[in-house]
Amino acid sequence: MKVAGLIKYLKTFNKAKVLVLGDVMMDHFIWGKVTRISPEAPVPVVNVTKETLLLGGAANVVNNITSLGGKAEICGVIGNDDMGRSFIKEIKSKGISEDGIFYDDRPTTVKTRIIAHSQQVVRFDREQKDEISIKTQNNIYEFINKRIKNIDVLTISDYAKGIITPVLMTDVLKLAKKNGVRVVVDPKVNHFNLYKGVTVITPNNLEASNASGVEIENETSL
Repeated sequence: MKVAGLIKYLKTFNKAKVLVLGDVMMDHFIWGKVTRISPEAPVPVVNVTKETLLLGGAANVVNNITSLGGKAEICGVIGNDDMGRSFIKEIKSKGISEDGIFYDDRPTTVKTRIIAHSQQVVRFDREQKDEISIKTQNNIYEFINKRIKNIDVLTISDYAKGIITPVLMTDVLKLAKKNGVRVVVDPKVNHFNLYKGVTVITPNNLEASNASGVEIENETSL
């Protein structure tokens, strides 16, 4: 897209009304310095200087949309835990409604990265990937059913953490089609069979290659 076209697009972006459905999470960063190696094992000892929490996953998509001036809502699942409460506090601070956030019997997904001297030392994840309960799926469907007439685009942000289920996708896509709402999917390869009938799907090079079985090496294979 040429610069002039991009500027024109961004100027009209505030008219966009987007509902993002997907796997919400928190990105937890632990920052520090390394001055020695542990005597207990050949690993660096990180002297922690600060910690930060950022919206991750589907919530980061909403944060990006609102930062560009669009109107976005989030629909996802958190746990009844400290990180879940931090998540609610963070979206509220950015003016994002919590109406589409539901609690399920699982921990809030958290990705913790330890950073020392601008290098990632290690990452550890707290998550549960089982499908959310039928009750929670029904709650999500009812929320989207109430909002569908007031949105232009439904974005599916799929990280394969259990929110995007076959039943929920089937029902939500029927709703979108019935109401003329465009559906954009940021996919996971093992869920490609769920996305039939969406408007746009945005795999990266590797995802497109794995899903199609075609090794993408040039414009022709692409």
